[in-house]
Amino acid sequence: MADVAGGGEKYRLENLGDDDFQRLVQVLVDKASGGTARCLPLNQSDGGVDVANGRGGIFQVKFTTSAPQNKSAWLEGILRGESKNFDRLIADEGMTSYYLVTNVEGSATPVKGDRAKIDKVLEEFRAKYKIQFYV
Repeated sequence: MADVAGGGEKYRLENLGDDDFQRLVQVLVDKASGGTARCLPLNQSDGGVDVANGRGGIFQVKFTTSAPQNKSAWLEGILRGESKNFDRLIADEGMTSYYLVTNVEGSATPVKGDRAKIDKVLEEFRAKYKIQFYV
């Protein structure tokens, strides 16, 4: 799980829980967007949007309390599951970039690590939808 270093301390994001992790992401996106973010309510059907930054950025938050064995497959499954929303988000919400925000860390090993594997999926989605994708 993700340890975020800060001032000599480690913040274990999984200790936040699902709702507090999503609230943290919403606050950070709102702050970064100058207070223009639209934060959707928690624990409701959201159609692929947890936060919209007001500039075409759509943020989907996914949280887990236990690290999946195959992290890249877990992330790919989420992206493919959410992809049913992408055409509508582009047409109706003006989505120009999609951010999947999670507390799951992937390995950075070149070529065969989780990051390299998920980057291939992101490239596939960038080519298909003609927008930017980030995890």
